[in-house]
Amino acid sequence: MIEQVKRVMAEPALEVETLLSWQAHASPRDTPLFAAIEAMMKERHPGVPVTANVIGGFTDCNAFRARGIVCYGFVPARMRLEEVHRIHGKDERVGVASLARGVGDLHRLIRLLQ
Repeated sequence: MIEQVKRVMAEPALEVETLLSWQAHASPRDTPLFAAIEAMMKERHPGVPVTANVIGGFTDCNAFRARGIVCYGFVPARMRLEEVHRIHGKDERVGVASLARGVGDLHRLIRLLQ
């Protein structure tokens, strides 16, 4: 990748330095936690599949996965589009109703795991 960046820049006087690098790790789908997430989502939204996602940012999940800890980055937040735009943006916040529903969903998920 570094060589590709240098080639595209085509400026030998510029140096390219790696600041952060890691190998991507994935969590398996055949775990009790993933099964509980699927069960809860089936209750809440019948017929809607639970799938993996790819984000254009960074989460702590990769560090956990590198140590063998299952991590899905599951956030049971249901919010309107205008709320989504506030996440990690200017005037960052989440609505009280969205937060309350998310906390309730996390409690439900824990009960499903017991």
